Amino acid sequence: MEADEAPRTYQRGVGIVLGSGLTSVSDASVPFNFDVHALFFSNDAVGIETQIHARLADRCVNLVSQRREFFHLTPAEAKTHLLALAGNLLQYEEVPEALEYRQSTADAN
Repeated sequence: MEADEAPRTYQRGVGIVLGSGLTSVSDASVPFNFDVHALFFSNDAVGIETQIHARLADRCVNLVSQRREFFHLTPAEAKTHLLALAGNLLQYEEVPEALEYRQSTADAN
């Protein structure tokens, strides 16, 4: 998939590490499982989440319901915001695995 063809709608989510895995923000209300683009540690994840919302308020997908936490931005833009707010990323993936999405689009062609 070319970078220009990649979906540019992202949901930010706060996950909790339990044991060796990250609890998922994916559920039946979204078409595909989410991929983790960035992972960071913070003692104030909710505060960072609030600041992300403020920074991306003009980029919300759903302008009616603020509870729908999807935004139009690229992974690189998300990385810039997270580095400014969190200061350090434990993991960053520019291009996600997106297995279900890629299989679905390949099967559709």
